Amino acid sequence: MHSYGSPQDGTGLIGHSGFVGGALLRQARFAACFNSATIAAIEGQSFGTLVCAAAPGSMFEANRAPTRDAAQIDALIARLSGVRAERFVLISSIAVLADFAGGDDEATQAFQQTLAYGRHRRALEAFVERHFANSLIIRFSRQVS
Repeated sequence: MHSYGSPQDGTGLIGHSGFVGGALLRQARFAACFNSATIAAIEGQSFGTLVCAAAPGSMFEANRAPTRDAAQIDALIARLSGVRAERFVLISSIAVLADFAGGDDEATQAFQQTLAYGRHRRALEAFVERHFANSLIIRFSRQVS
């Protein structure tokens, strides 16, 4: 269904072994897939479309160990700095919003400053907006029944 080779301006998925990345991988084919064990191979590559679902997903862990979470996000940003993509899709979280419980939406400029999880993922979003001319940021929410 997928390969771990060179994209040669094809498609790529970062985070294919995580929950969201795994779901994406079951739905679509990617010329190249990367996770934390293989991300070094992305250096210098070019993609038509690159999807990133690689930010650590545990809000609890990020807020409990903010220094470690920041280091993981910074390491991801460093890897993405050496990559080119015609289209870049970042899977993010509504937790980047100051009032992610319902008061803010995609038009807001009020971003999370207090909680590490949202603050660090917003830093990743801001990098993506600056580095990739054609980017799409998808912010997932978690529905609680």
